[in-house]
Amino acid sequence: MSVDIVMNEAAQALQKKILIVEDDEVLSIILQEKLSRSGYGVTALPDGNALPYLLDRQCQRVDLLVMDIMLPGKDGIYWLKWLKQYHSYLPVIIISAKSHENERLLGLKNGADDYIVKPFNNEELLIRANKVLGRLQAFSAQQDLQINAFSLNVENKCLSKAGQTVPLTEMESKILQLLYLNAGKTVTRTEMVAQIWGSAHYDLTNRTIDAHIAKLRKKIEDSPGKPRYIRTIRGKGYCLHRPVIPEVDGVC
Repeated sequence: MSVDIVMNEAAQALQKKILIVEDDEVLSIILQEKLSRSGYGVTALPDGNALPYLLDRQCQRVDLLVMDIMLPGKDGIYWLKWLKQYHSYLPVIIISAKSHENERLLGLKNGADDYIVKPFNNEELLIRANKVLGRLQAFSAQQDLQINAFSLNVENKCLSKAGQTVPLTEMESKILQLLYLNAGKTVTRTEMVAQIWGSAHYDLTNRTIDAHIAKLRKKIEDSPGKPRYIRTIRGKGYCLHRPVIPEVDGVC
């Protein structure tokens, strides 16, 4: 193998990888070309639906995410929260036509490292990307998720309840994180597969998901047969109920 080939492979290995999530095809292509010419490896998605697959299942490193807020399906704020749960190490720059200060604060509050209002100079994005990627940050462990009578330690995959520590499997921890992220809303089995296992077409049966839920209930619920927290929504999926919120007919 020649020295040039070895050096080229080494350069590619060190190349920073940027993932663009933008439904405006023209803008996406422009950004890809600008960042590629500046030496970055660039991948693009039209929405966030494939994020779990790309980040969890593919052997592809992502060093920075550049994401629009107004995406088809689940918006950028939802995916910011999802990333904070499952890939908290990954820095995110939001690009959005929403220019109100409250929108910018909402993005930053939910985990964005920077927020750029459209339209913007492409050179500005490059400068900000360089700045975010150039930071040497020590990421602290994620805080515990407090869910009424118990808390979930994401890093150690365990529950704290009534002074006792209850270990969880990785899958149980991920399911609980997803339910927490969507507290009060129904999460379908299809969504669980797509956002935890990484592909909406992954060959998993409802029985497999139900089995994980049953085991999780045994560790969380005082009476697993009459669950108070993880409730079954017949024909749809599951919902994390938080008893401190008053119940309203039709809302879990």
